[in-house]
Amino acid sequence: MKVLSLLLFLFPISATDSQADTIIKTCHLVTDTVYSDKDVDKKPEPVKGMNDVYRQVAKTFRYPAEALKYGVQGKVLIYMTISSEGKLADVSIKQGLNPAIDEEVIRTLKVIKVDWLPGMKNNQKVNTKITFPISLNLDHE
Repeated sequence: MKVLSLLLFLFPISATDSQADTIIKTCHLVTDTVYSDKDVDKKPEPVKGMNDVYRQVAKTFRYPAEALKYGVQGKVLIYMTISSEGKLADVSIKQGLNPAIDEEVIRTLKVIKVDWLPGMKNNQKVNTKITFPISLNLDHE
């Protein structure tokens, strides 16, 4: 019997996919400048902490049937831009695992509700691009 376990590392209530897309599209970046998480004095972090993000992703993520059937597992690296207002402004795949899984990771991150403390540079809130992995493992029992 296959048991699904999601292991989430580092970073990021449901809405429909179209609602999530609308929310992200309407989140404007106050300035066009987006800093790397390596170039800020303080990186963005979730207001309620990482455990809340893990809980929401684990609850919302739906393992794609095809990936489940073939036992696809591993790590997906994600790029996310957190606006100076502490909102998710963009999400994309840095290093994918499988097209269906990559798509589901993006969908999941768009629909979960996470408020962020924005990145800081020179005591100013700034748009910050962060990278984090999501590891997906299938345990066989």
